Amino acid sequence: MYKVWTTCWIILVITVLGYGQMTVKNQNQDVLLVIEEDGDVGIGTSTPIYRLHVVGSAVQFELPSAGPSSSALQINGSKLIGTGSPPNPPSQNPIFIDGGDPVSPVILGFESGNVGVGTSSPASKLDVAGQNGYNQLRLRQNYTPASGSDPNGNTGEVAWDNNYIYIKTSTGWKRASLSAF
Repeated sequence: MYKVWTTCWIILVITVLGYGQMTVKNQNQDVLLVIEEDGDVGIGTSTPIYRLHVVGSAVQFELPSAGPSSSALQINGSKLIGTGSPPNPPSQNPIFIDGGDPVSPVILGFESGNVGVGTSSPASKLDVAGQNGYNQLRLRQNYTPASGSDPNGNTGEVAWDNNYIYIKTSTGWKRASLSAF
């Protein structure tokens, strides 16, 4: 039995042009990497127009501790944007935005279409889980409909003022009185 050893050579051509651009090409002269004089970096493009300009079918940022099933972009050492969900990726492989608090991520589930704030497993279209019952949802701007037939708003929207909470139904605005207890 004979073993045949083959060697594959990749030829990289690095060109530094007179005005400070560095270009890396493969043996077919395809541009792999460009570093412009101003510091812009191009991967898969010879004309980067951003600080990092990537042209290709996919970009992967991998968390070394999470493995290839979870990917993330780390900003300032703690802020993350990625796929999967720290620390337990759910089956829907969502996009997560983690502001550094592992119990309060924002999850965008592709398969379910659900959005979770403060939960890694949203069970409805918008699932908000605050650490207590009073900081989960805030409507900052008050609004008082002129009447039940006020044309502003869409079915399902909520408004409030100092005396009532309002909800727009398919037949118009409805309200419930607020009182001290």
